[in-house]
Amino acid sequence: MEEKDPIVLAQHLVRGGNINITSKSPFRDTSPIYKFTNEDMASYFHHLKDKKNVLTVIGSGGQILNSILAGTKNLDCFDISIFPEYYLHLQIASILALSKDDYLKYYFSNDREEVFGDCFYDKISEKLKGKYKEFWDTLYMFDDGYDIYESPLFRYDVCLKNHVLKMNPYLQDNNYEKLKHILQTDNIKINTVISNVIKTKFSKEYDLVNLSNIIPYCFSGSDLKSCVEFFKNNFSLSENGEIINYMFSLQPEYEEEFKKLLEPNGYVEDIKDKKLLVYKR
Repeated sequence: MEEKDPIVLAQHLVRGGNINITSKSPFRDTSPIYKFTNEDMASYFHHLKDKKNVLTVIGSGGQILNSILAGTKNLDCFDISIFPEYYLHLQIASILALSKDDYLKYYFSNDREEVFGDCFYDKISEKLKGKYKEFWDTLYMFDDGYDIYESPLFRYDVCLKNHVLKMNPYLQDNNYEKLKHILQTDNIKINTVISNVIKTKFSKEYDLVNLSNIIPYCFSGSDLKSCVEFFKNNFSLSENGEIINYMFSLQPEYEEEFKKLLEPNGYVEDIKDKKLLVYKR
């Protein structure tokens, strides 16, 4: 399909259609949406706290929601896919419209009528604006909510509620209500850029650049020097700014090489059973 209208493409995917893939990369402009982050964000939440200006991947929206909870009001968000920004704003509207219990039912219920159900979406739609409201209203107008959520528009990763709760600070304790209050009362600015971050240079100064787990997909284990050069050349950091990248696995020899290449401007941090690459200005 040559049509690039997000609504048309999304409807095509929801109804079981395929989109021609010419890219060899697992990520492209029509990549499916992550329902929830697969990173343990609770383990590196301390890096998100009190950052004024943040650049972060959109993904499932988890990086953004947790950053807002941590105190960030100005966020530039990037993704190579055209779909995640629509899901991000659906997530924000969900939090504004629903109690925590209903939010969890909307995304995790065992009842087909509740998962992405109209009974919840009618309330969520009232909190959506502009192109985001048009996108989701149009999908719901012609397709069942459960069918939308279980379609190729979304990744087929298994999302277990208890696991998601453990990994996302905004879903822990009373943080959901705190986040809702922030979204209701603070002037949160979210600017979206649809681009391949590896091929993009960002001139604005950031207190935090959150690359999620992008690095392993873009640089091979033998090309660690290029990875560190990417940190240095593609981003501008504030005086105490830092770049972070979550690593699900890092072979010992690569870890030692990263430590050498990052010094004296960075380090490899142990976070539970994972690693976090940290580069500082």
